[in-house]
Amino acid sequence: MKVASSLIHRLGLFTKEDIGEDEMIIELIGRRVAAAEVDALEKHYQGFGIKECFLFTVDKHDVINCTHKSNAARFANHSCKPNMEARIIKFGGKNCVIYFSLRAIKKGVFPPAIIRTCR
Repeated sequence: MKVASSLIHRLGLFTKEDIGEDEMIIELIGRRVAAAEVDALEKHYQGFGIKECFLFTVDKHDVINCTHKSNAARFANHSCKPNMEARIIKFGGKNCVIYFSLRAIKKGVFPPAIIRTCR
């Protein structure tokens, strides 16, 4: 995967090689915080003028905070017609967020890797 300019948002997640259908693509990495801390965390960011934070709810207890420290997975753009989806997978005793392809994705072809946000 690589991060590059995107027509959907400023930056997007693009493939560096062809990906088949239902393949594991990348894990979303960030700092884990307790779900109960999220409201206070968002207010903290607002106090510093940070308007966009990236918080991914893993389960009722944990949220992955990708606002400052994360990996390329945080740049997956959003779409109502996605080519990948986020799945919660238990690994090493904790729930992890892994992006899987919904269909084959060609190397470097637009659109970038995008996740479902519409219902």
